[in-house]
Amino acid sequence: MEVNPNLELLSIIFRLSRPSWYKDYNPNNNRVSDLDYPYLKDIDDYFAKYKDSNAVKMATELSNKGFDGRSMVLLASYMDTHNKELLQEITSNTNASEAEINKFINAVLEFSKESNFKAFYTNHTSFYQDIVKGFAQQNPDIASILPAAEAFFHTKLKPVRILLEPSMAYYYEAVAMNASEGKEIYIAEGFTGAIHGKPFFSTGRGSGGANAPVTIAWLISYPFFYKAFSPYASNISEYEGLYDSVKEVMKLWGTSNLQGMILQTASAAFVTYYLNLTYGSESASKYMWMYTTGGLYFLPAFIKVMSEYMNTPNEGFNVLVSKLMQTVREVYVKTNGGKDLSKVIPTPTVLDFARQAKKTGVKIFYNPAALNAARMAGSLMNYVGVENYTFHTITNVTSSDLKGNIILIVSSDDLLYKLIEKQLLVTFNGSTVYSKVTGKTYHGPTMFAEILKNPWDPNGLLYIEVTQDWTVTSPVPVRYLMHYIISQGHNILETR
Repeated sequence: MEVNPNLELLSIIFRLSRPSWYKDYNPNNNRVSDLDYPYLKDIDDYFAKYKDSNAVKMATELSNKGFDGRSMVLLASYMDTHNKELLQEITSNTNASEAEINKFINAVLEFSKESNFKAFYTNHTSFYQDIVKGFAQQNPDIASILPAAEAFFHTKLKPVRILLEPSMAYYYEAVAMNASEGKEIYIAEGFTGAIHGKPFFSTGRGSGGANAPVTIAWLISYPFFYKAFSPYASNISEYEGLYDSVKEVMKLWGTSNLQGMILQTASAAFVTYYLNLTYGSESASKYMWMYTTGGLYFLPAFIKVMSEYMNTPNEGFNVLVSKLMQTVREVYVKTNGGKDLSKVIPTPTVLDFARQAKKTGVKIFYNPAALNAARMAGSLMNYVGVENYTFHTITNVTSSDLKGNIILIVSSDDLLYKLIEKQLLVTFNGSTVYSKVTGKTYHGPTMFAEILKNPWDPNGLLYIEVTQDWTVTSPVPVRYLMHYIISQGHNILETR
């Protein structure tokens, strides 16, 4: 793993150019300021006088022809390896010719020489080394991914090159190329925040095992699925209704169509396989439901197909992909073109609640001790585009007040909870919580949330949050396609 000079050089040039695609990766647009993270100021101060260079102008021109974040890591990898596959992928995915790309490379090299980028990079060597050291400590189990990936994709893999990107935020790309033996993978990962001037990177471990390098596992799988699903592009467009049913959520993932959603789902299914193999079924199940409720609602169906694939050693990877496409068709039919997700996941969900609340409004009733939770519920409504909502305490509330769509934020000893306890998926008994779904019992301060038909109004929906003591519990980590959730702090114990 490294801070790759070519990728860093290109990211600086595109930071100076600021094309439209870059805004999603600009740390300044992702709550990172120069005060929090002086490295950005170092870049801007050092390279500002080169913003009118030929390389920066060409970066803008290429971006107008479809050059984007993926193209950037392809180009950095090409500059490292001179592997023609990478150049061909850039030209096939953009309107730029090979000659234009080579001309841009010459301009980049000229920019590097003119600005003395080598001196800038050398002056930050200790900073880069600290980044690499910290990432390695956060991801001690990375080596465990390779044998799992080799078995899954039926190919030999060289050690993965991880390119840490300290000048771009939430940037995740991976490319695979043919090597002398099997495949070589380059992974580029941007940072997700900064503390005391140092960037930190996502591991995804909260959704997997204690040391599970989930983000890296996801990225290793992505280029394989990216290439394998490309021939199906025209077929995939027929089932776009599957994307439309959750497009509000998928846009938050940075995914703009069904093809992108399928790629995300396939990579999540591979990670589930890896977690099951390395950390056990409980870790894998937790991850699967985290991402199913996060928006990838046909993930369980993909996982079923992949499990059958791994039990059939002689079945090729391309056969798996064709079966996954068949699964997409089956889900499309089963859900009536994505219009009825209850056929594949438990409903109603948070997204169902938000859509209905947008039309008819919502009333938020809360235990006075849960004022902060009520405010967070209001913020959630704002976030999903609900404008018409009001706040009320549960003091002296009557059944006639509880008509329409309501959010109920109560303690487990409140009367309103007791009145509908039998209809909910959990039972609170003092300091313990029993799940009617899994049969598990949890001890200590626990949060529960569920979306269901409003017991006081069949035309409305109820979103309820319950805990034993609002003074010692953390907010519910809301997932858009969740039907219920049980959590302790930030640890999700169950969700569907």
